[in-house]
Amino acid sequence: MDSWVASYMAPAMAADEVLTAISFPLWQERCGEAFLEFARRRGDFALAAVAVRVALANGRISRIALALGGLAIAPIRLSQAEAALAGAIPDKAAADLIAAEVKTLDVMGDAHVSSSYRKSLAETLTRRAFALAVERASEQSHVRD
Repeated sequence: MDSWVASYMAPAMAADEVLTAISFPLWQERCGEAFLEFARRRGDFALAAVAVRVALANGRISRIALALGGLAIAPIRLSQAEAALAGAIPDKAAADLIAAEVKTLDVMGDAHVSSSYRKSLAETLTRRAFALAVERASEQSHVRD
């Protein structure tokens, strides 16, 4: 799945290939999700977008998915942070770890914003989306218990 996107709105498919199915395995754990984006105007492509899904078990992160868009020609997964956070407490230290990986990204600038602004925006959105997803996962655990 990491190699699906070739460029802007272009999948990595040959001219003679046809996509016939997409399958996403369901997470069985209690989850919370958040998607945040920032665009110059409503309906514009996002300058930065963040999607977070987190599963909690016994107050710890059992699984997490972190994806960012608008920063490069293809979406970016924060795989190092995902791996490092397995079993971690979803606190400020976890948010700091995610933000640290965002700071290492090679982010594009364009006519609208500089790369440093876009990276700072992505870091802020990532922290907010992580906190929101954790809050929603915690609410789910109370509903199901």
